[in-house]
Amino acid sequence: MRPVSDTLKGIVSSTHTAKTRVRTVTGFPQSTAPAGAGEPLAVVDGFVEMDSSAEVRSTIDLEVRAPYGSLLPDGTELFVEYGVEVSGGSFEWTSLGYFRIDEVTQAGWDGTLRITGSDRMAQVRDTENMFSSQSIPAGTSDQVFYASLLYSNQAQTWMHSSAGVFGTAAVAIVFDYDANSATVGYQQPLGEDTYYEMMKTRAERSGKRLFFDYLGQLNVVSDVVEPNPVADLIVRAGKGGQLSNVSRQITRRGVYTSVRVTGQQATEGDPPWGWSGSGGASVPNPAPNAPSWYGKFGRIVKRFASPLLLDQPACTAAADTLMSKVKGLPSVLSFDMIPHPGLETLDTVVVTWPENTASAGTVPDATTSGQAEEIHVVDRLRFPLAGGPMSVTTRAKYLVVP
Repeated sequence: MRPVSDTLKGIVSSTHTAKTRVRTVTGFPQSTAPAGAGEPLAVVDGFVEMDSSAEVRSTIDLEVRAPYGSLLPDGTELFVEYGVEVSGGSFEWTSLGYFRIDEVTQAGWDGTLRITGSDRMAQVRDTENMFSSQSIPAGTSDQVFYASLLYSNQAQTWMHSSAGVFGTAAVAIVFDYDANSATVGYQQPLGEDTYYEMMKTRAERSGKRLFFDYLGQLNVVSDVVEPNPVADLIVRAGKGGQLSNVSRQITRRGVYTSVRVTGQQATEGDPPWGWSGSGGASVPNPAPNAPSWYGKFGRIVKRFASPLLLDQPACTAAADTLMSKVKGLPSVLSFDMIPHPGLETLDTVVVTWPENTASAGTVPDATTSGQAEEIHVVDRLRFPLAGGPMSVTTRAKYLVVP
């Protein structure tokens, strides 16, 4: 969850006074108070959408009053904030992120401007390596690897001086592990892929995911998503609760009962491979809560390949990691709520439901004492920039089938 004050947390649990601030920025700020930000734009409508599983985690769709040609998709970034009035005329501002302008559209000669944009991962995804003769030496730390690909002035002797995604001074990268100790195991050609593909391959080898956060910093953190022991937010469903337009779904989409991982052989022999599965003594490393390979769910295989996996133990370890993510059938919950600027994708939300099933045609009362709790992880959310509710989609995996 983004850092917000306890005062704000109490205010946003009910209807509150709020406004949006959108400003252009220069350079490559990584701050909630970027120096030299422009004057606030006149926001008419729009939203910020966040998706935890997307390559580009955050995007913006914005309508503003501004002269045509004053905002261009030339690398200009927008810094977006949501302000909540915490006392008479005083607002607490929360960053929703930095967004590159991708497209500007005007309907009519004097109409408003519609702007679509993407967070900084879009630039990483769009930038290709044109110096294919380069190779990353064995022993290169993850810290140097990611910094070299992102920032041209961090280039090592093995990398062309004009390579890298952003031509900016070295700035922070967030790791949830010791990136100076983790190293590339063998010399790796850079090839002509996008920098995103190169970074993604390295991250997946380490069981990590990549995204840019609300500060504009690259995060390289665990790809295994588990609910936090302490919920980031607790909400009530039903009559008198905070949720509206609630819908629930149970799906088998994305669920598998075995994983086969293939690596790369250093010689001309067959490549190494390993597997993991669930539900039987003959299946190695079972995931006990997953649907069974031998049960009625079916024998659904997920295949994965990486040139960074050089032997059978490494392939099996990668298969175990992928298999451990299957906890049961996903339960998907969608709802609208009063906007909470601190809420992010992958935050843990506890939803309280009336314990007893409601009669047909009645609405459960969320204020009654008998309640049941469900623990969910936020998967997607849409944050309004001109009033209205915030739309949230969460997921939980605890329903088990034989």
